[in-house]
Amino acid sequence: MLIRASAPGKLVLCGEYAVLDGANSIAMAVNRRAFVDIRQGADGASTVSSPGLFDSPVEFTVAEGQVVAIANESRDLGLLASVLPNFSSPPADYVLDSRALYDKSGEKLGLGSSAALCVALCGALSGKAGSASTLSEAIALHRAFQQSRGSGIDVATAMSGGVIQYSISPEPTVYKVDWPESLLYRVFWSGKSASTTEKLKRLAASGESAERDELFAASNECAASWVNGDAGQVLRTTAGFTESLRVFSARAGLDVFAAGHGRMHEQAKAMDVVYKPCGAGGGDIGIAMATGFEQLDAFSSVVAEAGFSPIDLVLEGDGLIVSSDEQA
Repeated sequence: MLIRASAPGKLVLCGEYAVLDGANSIAMAVNRRAFVDIRQGADGASTVSSPGLFDSPVEFTVAEGQVVAIANESRDLGLLASVLPNFSSPPADYVLDSRALYDKSGEKLGLGSSAALCVALCGALSGKAGSASTLSEAIALHRAFQQSRGSGIDVATAMSGGVIQYSISPEPTVYKVDWPESLLYRVFWSGKSASTTEKLKRLAASGESAERDELFAASNECAASWVNGDAGQVLRTTAGFTESLRVFSARAGLDVFAAGHGRMHEQAKAMDVVYKPCGAGGGDIGIAMATGFEQLDAFSSVVAEAGFSPIDLVLEGDGLIVSSDEQA
């Protein structure tokens, strides 16, 4: 029997860093997915392969809650070794494929690749056991893998699909949101990967501040405008949140607008476009939004000067998908 699962990557539209303090945030799933295949194996060792990382299967066993005979240096192998012991895992052959969430050179795009792969892996393992994966379970396992207190917004988006409002307080909560009519967008890749883990360490050391409080309030206001669904209001509050993020980033030393995002932000303001980095910032992806194609076309024509390139990402309505093939 073959179990196949997939989950999409994400873009954070508002709420970076503020989401960790319990603010409402907004994220969208995008049309690049991580895939996991599990095929029932024979007695003995299991195998795992990861296209693009190591194509030849590597044998391993699970003994006393530990994955044995896997070198954990690879991102996909490390995730498997972290997640698998939490499930009943008779011998099987595993294929983990997150290539779509990286660029051609192997740089991560900042689309939540490990979260999407974790959701797909949890979904496949739960499907193999005849149960359903839960959001709280996937968030806990992803946090354990990353050894961090990440918000879980990337996990929630990968599981839900579409556009979501997300909050971690008092517990992880997801609310589906419609994309506003007449709101247009384009996504750009900075050409440089950012380290979310490093940013979270800096955030933990930054402490409380008025700028942090303002970011929290701006995130809630922006999220409310997404729920309301008016494109003009979304643009206005996104611009306000982005400015609060810029001030807070400078205060906390997060460098969110490094790697060209600051230049893109200033250029966009001069062209009646709202631009913001998505996620940790200091690299990765940014999104430009407007209500007119002419504005976005004009902005797109100048982004190359900042070293950015357009990337074909669109809203993905489906989240986690799990299927099985009894004949495989």
